[in-house]
Amino acid sequence: MALTRVQKEELVKLYQSDIQNCKNLIILRQFGLPANEANKLRKEVKEAGGKISVLKKRVFLKCISESNLETITLDMLQ
Repeated sequence: MALTRVQKEELVKLYQSDIQNCKNLIILRQFGLPANEANKLRKEVKEAGGKISVLKKRVFLKCISESNLETITLDMLQ
């Protein structure tokens, strides 16, 4: 089921809050990353007290643009 516009806006607010309140932010392109390696990474990050969120590029860029962080462009994410 597709998300409504209101639900999408709430998700953007949630992710934006996570981005603003994090100590470190790592942008990772997981193309070609085997599932077992991705699961291992998620487990290790969780054990270290971190969080992994998978976002679409446009959603991520919207979160960044509405925050007081350095601007990231779509070209940078290619």
